[in-house]
Amino acid sequence: MEVRFRPTTTLARTGAWRLLPNINASGRPLPPEVSADDIARNLQTDRERPSRKLKDREIYSFEVMLTESEWTTTTAPMLDIHFTDGLFGVLDQSGVPVAGWLKSPVRINLKQARARNTKHEIQFFLEAQSYWGLTAASRSTPRQITFRLVDGDQLKAEQAGIAGRVVTTADVILLGDDAPAERLFVCDVDDNGPSLVEVGKAAKLAGVPITVVPVTVNRGDSWLQDQFQLGWSVAGGESQRVVVHLPRMVNDSALVPGTPNLRNFTDGHFPSDAIGVAKDFWADEVSLSDGTVNFSLGVAESFVLYKHLGRVVLLLGHVFSVMRKARKDANPRLEGGDTSDLYRVRLAIDDNLKLLAGYGSADDEILTAIRVLNSRIAEVSSFFAAGPDRTVRLTVQVKAGEGGGSEARTLEFNAQNKEVLQRFWRKLRALHSSGNYGGNIEVSPSFGDVAYGRILTGSVDHPPLVGFLKSRGPRQPHSAVYTRWLHVAHIDEVMAFAPGAGGSFSILRADPMLALGVLEQAVRMQKAGTLVTRLFRGKKWIHESAGGLSDPKYPPQAYRMLVGTQSPYDRSGLGKKEPETRSKPYGDSAFYDDRRFLVASARTVVSARYAAFMTCADLLTACGTTNRAIDALYLSNTLRSPEDFLSSHYYGDLEEYRREALPFRLDTVLQQDFRGVPVHSLPVLFDRMGDYVGDGTQAVIPGAVNLQTLNRHVLVPRPYGPRMRPADAIALLRALSVAGYKLPPLPDIGWIQARGLDRTWHWTRASEAVFVAQLAKWPSKFDPEYDEMRLSIGLVGALSTASWDTQSTYHLVHAKDKLANHPSEEPETLYWIATYFKDGFDELKNWPVDYCKGDTADAHPRQDKYEAEIRKVMDRVRQANPGAFGPNGEVLSKTWTRIAIPENTVDVFELYIQLVLESLGLTVHWVDSWYYHVHSGGIHCGTNVLRSRPG
Repeated sequence: MEVRFRPTTTLARTGAWRLLPNINASGRPLPPEVSADDIARNLQTDRERPSRKLKDREIYSFEVMLTESEWTTTTAPMLDIHFTDGLFGVLDQSGVPVAGWLKSPVRINLKQARARNTKHEIQFFLEAQSYWGLTAASRSTPRQITFRLVDGDQLKAEQAGIAGRVVTTADVILLGDDAPAERLFVCDVDDNGPSLVEVGKAAKLAGVPITVVPVTVNRGDSWLQDQFQLGWSVAGGESQRVVVHLPRMVNDSALVPGTPNLRNFTDGHFPSDAIGVAKDFWADEVSLSDGTVNFSLGVAESFVLYKHLGRVVLLLGHVFSVMRKARKDANPRLEGGDTSDLYRVRLAIDDNLKLLAGYGSADDEILTAIRVLNSRIAEVSSFFAAGPDRTVRLTVQVKAGEGGGSEARTLEFNAQNKEVLQRFWRKLRALHSSGNYGGNIEVSPSFGDVAYGRILTGSVDHPPLVGFLKSRGPRQPHSAVYTRWLHVAHIDEVMAFAPGAGGSFSILRADPMLALGVLEQAVRMQKAGTLVTRLFRGKKWIHESAGGLSDPKYPPQAYRMLVGTQSPYDRSGLGKKEPETRSKPYGDSAFYDDRRFLVASARTVVSARYAAFMTCADLLTACGTTNRAIDALYLSNTLRSPEDFLSSHYYGDLEEYRREALPFRLDTVLQQDFRGVPVHSLPVLFDRMGDYVGDGTQAVIPGAVNLQTLNRHVLVPRPYGPRMRPADAIALLRALSVAGYKLPPLPDIGWIQARGLDRTWHWTRASEAVFVAQLAKWPSKFDPEYDEMRLSIGLVGALSTASWDTQSTYHLVHAKDKLANHPSEEPETLYWIATYFKDGFDELKNWPVDYCKGDTADAHPRQDKYEAEIRKVMDRVRQANPGAFGPNGEVLSKTWTRIAIPENTVDVFELYIQLVLESLGLTVHWVDSWYYHVHSGGIHCGTNVLRSRPG
């Protein structure tokens, strides 16, 4: 027997036959635009179709020849083709899969096949299904095909490979951001309108076409970088780019699990002539059995269960919180103290709720909280119930068959088999960890003896993905940095590769100590009288949450400090009730200065927006210690003892930290695996956290390292840092240089002006709003009795909104209001915009937050002075933006519009970053990435780039 390829064009230099997987869509050019109709067609790759076109370049013709003797001496000649399951498939001479075509060994009746062939040789086609290392079976098995001629149970002949060479798949090489950019992808989710405009302008200047994924396709999900990783492969002169589709089911704007995301876009848009989509990770399943009942769930189905079970852990935390509020000596209990033990967590919810009920609290707020807890526990019990016999029952909806229906299966767990449930929960968390997303995979340019660059990731949890990354071997080795201290845990939050001239490159490293140094110097200069603005002016933190929802979104901890008990400002006046006998209530002065912006609600079930601006001093107070700890524990190599930051009282002997984190700090890995590559610091500050091991954090300032590279152009998130007069900003950098920070040559004012760094902008639209504390306003959606009040008013019917005077409205709103303040939604107007940016103008520079403190209804000189000065700022902003505002200061544009703020200042962070990146020969484009920032990411996360093979 002889098996041979016809024609022999797939021989690689290594001496192996390398086959390109048939995961593209032949005859389809990649469309430059995205259509919802294209996605709805559920495009199939070639390997998913019932038959192949014989001219398909990714099916490989092979011939089987038997000698006359073999034909005559073999009674029932069968050809068995052995290979790794799922890695290859066998087609007949018409391009149709043979019976059992994917499962090894494929058995073919040669006499029947011969009868269908007109030639002496018997023709078949071999088709690679994926890349070695990607399929579940191939991650631990050899890449080899063996042909055997058998007669019943007798082996008549055997051939390993073809023509003495191994038959395998082509290698997939992952692409880094240094690869030539062909097309930039970005999503339109409406709220990211400013990003969309500025990214589009930057891409045009970089000469890279842009494809916008509309909301009808992205379904409100913008994280393109996370959904897939791009690679390429070559075999026998043919090449193919590869979209490795990662198992990601989340949606950045969804509060409920199972909301559609970018999965369908990835599978439906990219398969084309020269681009294949590898979907292997979506074939992974998780299984569970209690010994009697069992089930298996795929990625999509298991995601919903994962989010529901995650609610159980959060619910126990809510029970503990209410217990502590109800009684100072409360003693919440969780046997073993391990929240990953779902069996014990579920029992602890009911046990602690009984303790809470026994406290006998008569406080209305506590009783309301208990009612809410009971309602949430009832919801959880519908799928995860605890019985009086200490048995926990998990009910799961699974597919009932090919018809698409589902059926409920209930599994029971007790103290004897609870470890099975615990292992299942660990697998679910590993499969759906954000560490498995594309933002956690970076690839360096080639250097040294690493021909295709080194893969650098953060902490990756899914073992199959780890196996694939490591399967690239020495051609593209894998390194990992510990990133579990970050909420999203992505490597692109702390570093980036910056291309250089002649194939060189640098590493850009997030440096919180540098950010602290800038802020500390700004505070020193501000105290000496220099104009220094607040950070994040005009921007808004988002707050979207409701009991039981899986993905709430909160403002950063730094903001929560300002509105909490540790606030440096006296906000008590916001909670004081004005006597109803007063004819013209004035309230406290906190309602008239910037303290009115310091609002929050634990009951937010609508989309709230809080003014984000914050002074340098406040940000240092909130985040200074945290960032020193982060740098020492997870980024730098300078930590002498982790006990300096991690108290043994909380962390025991710190063995887990020393084992998992210490050897994989960022600088440690960079010095070990990227020796000789220059590292440049960019200022990034992370949000406040209390538990440096158990908690997580994210950048509180948009992270400059989360940039996107388009050849020699970089799209960098605007940091919205403190702004100063250009001469003062240069003086600040000079002071940093004297203090030991390494900087390129300092610029002059002309250099700053030539790059437009001295210009300030604000994005807004007519529908934009901000929430502020209001005295005696009509009920807002923040009020717990809002729906009840609307219903009551509707039932009365005789009263209109206008008929409610100030006193009765105030009483109606606040009679049962347990909030510390009464935030209401205010449309963004010229007045509010001037308020955001007032400290960039000399009349109101370095204006205190509590500038109305001491004013009363009888005398409010501070408020009067402020109102006079803010009118001047309003006039300047109106003059700089003709036609942007109506007669009452209302914003006229219904779509996003950019408002110029004529203050002649420069962002100190922008200036520093621009100097560093330009010194590397890069062209810098500043882009607004605030939408991504408040959703825990940056512009690199929110875009992805189709790149060509380097070199």
